[in-house]
Parts: sequence; C-alpha cells; structure tokens
Amino acid sequence: MRAAVFRTVGAMDGDRSAIITLTGLEPFSKGGNRFCYVSPLDPAICLKIDQPHRSPKLRRNRKPLYGRLRPVGYFDENAQEASALAALHALNSGALCQHLPKSYGLVATDMGQAHATDLVRDSDGRISRTLEMCLVSHGLSDEILFAVNEFKENWIKTAPITRELLPHNLLLRKGETSSRLILVDGFGRKTVANRLPLFVRKPKALARLRNLESRIAKFLERAANRDDLPKRLSNLRRDQ
Repeated sequence: MRAAVFRTVGAMDGDRSAIITLTGLEPFSKGGNRFCYVSPLDPAICLKIDQPHRSPKLRRNRKPLYGRLRPVGYFDENAQEASALAALHALNSGALCQHLPKSYGLVATDMGQAHATDLVRDSDGRISRTLEMCLVSHGLSDEILFAVNEFKENWIKTAPITRELLPHNLLLRKGETSSRLILVDGFGRKTVANRLPLFVRKPKALARLRNLESRIAKFLERAANRDDLPKRLSNLRRDQ
C-alpha cells in the first residue's frame, strides 16, 4: 500500500497532483537541520523536510572553496539518509532491522523534497519519545535499561557502520509488554564500509556502543542537576 502511495520524486515529475501539501501543517518535531511532519496521506509515515537555512545549496555555499567543488547532491541530507538507510536494511539482519525505520524513498511536497520513513509510535498510537526525554522523566529505569541492553546486543550482531549513536536520535517505542529503541537519525552515508567482513566492522561498532553508554551516563548526571538540558527536549509534539 505505502509503496504505491509514496513514490519517488522522479516518478512524480510533471504530476502536480502527486505533490503532498504540507503548508499549514505543524511539524511534530524539529531538529537542527530538518522539520518532521506526519504525512497527511498516512499517519504512519514521517516526512523529513530541510529547514530553509539548511538546504543542500546553502550548505554547499557555506563550505570552503574545495568543499564547494562537490555536487549539490553530496549535501542533500534527505537523499543521503534514504540511501544509507536502504543500505543498512540491505544487510538483511532481522536483529538490526527491528531497530531501524523503513525508508519509502524521496517524495515531492509543496515545501520541497522529503524523505518518507516509518513514523515510530507507541502501542497507544502516540508518537514515541526520544531516549533523552525518557531518561529525564524516568531515569535509567528497568524498562529503559532492558531496551538499551537489547539494542546493544542486537546491534553488535550485525555491527553496522553509522555515525555516533546519540540519545536524541534514538526513540523508545513503548509496546504493550516491552519497549524497544529505534534509531531515526545519524545513519551516516552509504559507504563500502558496511560491505566489509563482520570482524572488521565490529571494533568500530563496539566503540559506538561504548560511546552511547558514556553519553547516557553523562546525560543522567546533567538531568539529575537539571543543568544545561538541551532545548530539543521540548521540540516534540505527540498529539498528532
């Protein structure tokens, strides 16, 4: 069903009726570079849109001269993310994929190109909160600790090469009986690194997981003092 609705931008060229209208809607979340919208066509789909000041062209123009020699597509975060996420799923690991949203490719909207992915929701239908937000509310509860440990165990089975695993890029999806961490950003670029043998990838993946543990510990320390908590904690609306 969604494969038919969420066609690629190329398939939509020349068909204005296929462009998704987002003007007038409020994003449910805002990051440093993009807005996230609930698709008006399907409440189970998240549409990620570049913020005006972070368009690929502007990002390239801010680079030094040698950086501006790269094509604009190199700075297209949505295109890079769609490619990287598809590559991670192509590793065909059930243990890994249960911690990743699916990508439905690039789609055209009246606000520009968007990357369509699964919208992670709790079993009650509300949009899942970030690991950071849950740590502030509950600390390192048994529920969160179980989800973190499960994520680490499943992640290292495939040992994908990604960017650093950051608590604000991980959502805690609350199920009816247990919770699960889902990585929704920071996939990196599609590289040949993920084609390397497992024993080559594993040390770097382990380092990423150790860094995640360290970040959680540091965040809990800051949260205990209510000291310098990131503003992004308030950038999520769950009522959509």
